[in-house]
Amino acid sequence: QARRRVDAFDDASSLYAAAKHALDTPDELDHSISSPSSVAVPTTASSLGLQPVTVPILHNIGQLQYRRGRIQEAIETYTETLRRARVIHGEEHMTVAAALNSLGVLHYHSSSDESDEAMALFQDALRIRVAALGHDHPDVATTLNNIGRIHVQRDEFDEALRYYEDALRIRGEKLGVDSLDYAATAFNAG
Repeated sequence: QARRRVDAFDDASSLYAAAKHALDTPDELDHSISSPSSVAVPTTASSLGLQPVTVPILHNIGQLQYRRGRIQEAIETYTETLRRARVIHGEEHMTVAAALNSLGVLHYHSSSDESDEAMALFQDALRIRVAALGHDHPDVATTLNNIGRIHVQRDEFDEALRYYEDALRIRGEKLGVDSLDYAATAFNAG
């Protein structure tokens, strides 16, 4: 993570790929897809050989791809991240919500034609985050802000403002009005 934080993306990418390779077992995810119907399909993380640490590794790889403008690659990586997070942690886990939110951002940036997909991903992330963290958490505010962005993209400004105002309230209370996250939402609402 240190190389990523100092913007050494090539080095970070190589190290993340090496970490993922070391943790992956051959065709671990294919077992659950290609097994004949008469054979029991493994459905737990341990039966698939999945390691929990692969989820943040994939998340970081996806983030690097996004920062480099490789949106389609990042979508593929975050889709795998989401699949693994669901198997390892279950449907209602925060890592699932994080992957859903990241995929929503990618679909938002990919094309305005993908706003329905982005909105569905954000709404699923919001549902999980509110259930796990309560309504007044900064991660909830992040997803509210992202939903507001979709409404702006669709020219639904009153609806966008409703989400931005809720995100601003949470970010102001939890992070302070001088925080970068508060400023980003204030900019979006402005």
